[in-house]
Amino acid sequence: MDIYHIALFCAAAIVGVYGYVHYGREIPKKTLRPRAATWLIWGILSTVVAIIQLEHGAGLGVVGTVLGAVSGYVLAGMAWLYGHRRIHEADIASITLAVLTFVMWGMFGDRVAVVAASLIYLVGFAPTIVRATKAPRHERITPFATALFKHAASFMLLGSMSVETVAFPLVLASANGLFVIFLLLRR
Repeated sequence: MDIYHIALFCAAAIVGVYGYVHYGREIPKKTLRPRAATWLIWGILSTVVAIIQLEHGAGLGVVGTVLGAVSGYVLAGMAWLYGHRRIHEADIASITLAVLTFVMWGMFGDRVAVVAASLIYLVGFAPTIVRATKAPRHERITPFATALFKHAASFMLLGSMSVETVAFPLVLASANGLFVIFLLLRR
């Protein structure tokens, strides 16, 4: 491990935490009303993938996934605490799919679980896209831009390259990058 990897790891961690804190500060003010279910889904999926990535030698590249897991639960709790308690049918379906990643993991192995988690993550992103389509100025760009950086840096830090380690950060970096572009175009 060289100074470049340590610096990139620190940058990914700092930028990732900054993005979540920036986003989280808006929740008590009610200037943002994130769906608790969406963040819960992302927390569950990131937890499964982080464990798998560690088992497959992701090394420092697991930073983005671990931060995503922890922040997913924290932001879901904050969203619930500050009033976004409505659970939609799509949320129930997405949470069920997220929990099923544990079942898929046990039945079909790591690779299937990571690919499923990556696809389910995108399903969980759908309500955010719908909301941003209707009111693009109500979504902040900073959390998604920092997530793009965090997952791209995580990808560059991976200790081993396999479907199990690469799929999730690649999908999340791409989804967040496309969402940033989408928000900029909608404004």
